[in-house]
Amino acid sequence: MKRNAMYLCIFLALAAVVIPSRADAGMSVGLSSWYAWWEMKPDSRSTVDPAPLYGPVLGVDFAGRWSLTSVLLTGKFVDEDDMFGDVEYRRYDSDSAINYSLNRYFKIFAGFKYMRYDMSIDSLDIELKHISYGPGLGIGVTIPISDSLFAIANVSGMYLFGTKKALQSDYYETGVNSALGLAYYIMPIATTITAGVRYQYFETRTVEDDTNHHFYGVTLSAVWHFSTGSSDGE
Repeated sequence: MKRNAMYLCIFLALAAVVIPSRADAGMSVGLSSWYAWWEMKPDSRSTVDPAPLYGPVLGVDFAGRWSLTSVLLTGKFVDEDDMFGDVEYRRYDSDSAINYSLNRYFKIFAGFKYMRYDMSIDSLDIELKHISYGPGLGIGVTIPISDSLFAIANVSGMYLFGTKKALQSDYYETGVNSALGLAYYIMPIATTITAGVRYQYFETRTVEDDTNHHFYGVTLSAVWHFSTGSSDGE
């Protein structure tokens, strides 16, 4: 969690630099949740129970077409392993990006992905940490359905570097992050409610073996938008 707090501080510091200098700047804050299933293949000994992840959403709009966004999620999963019994995972999932709107329908973005899960095995009294981070590139699509309702889709590719603490094992991961949803803007309270689905895939490659992680489920978020620029343009 300390690493997530560090990223949050960096994001807020960038926002503090950008916002005061822009008359057209805006900011958004909210909460996001993801009820997810987690499949690890080819590991067939275990069944991970679905669980919710939740956390804050932050955003800064500036210079007309540019924006910064950050989502920090965390949740606990239980793995019913045939060999070791119950295995608990505390998972952290962070996505931060700088976005550029090509027009009202399309945007491109580049960002930073941070993933971590702390694994504890009660039967062996040990704890393992899986930590990975790296860049990502993607594209987003927004299709207006009405003045307040929008269909949205995002997809990105990522390349992550990581290590397994305690095992002292380094690895790299390649993956895809995608989301599809409907967003409804409530004008009187300047809030966007978004519901949809999300799928995340990573292939973890180590010296010993490769593991495919499929992470998918339903999402729900509420984000409040407000202006920070001066009305006289100073």
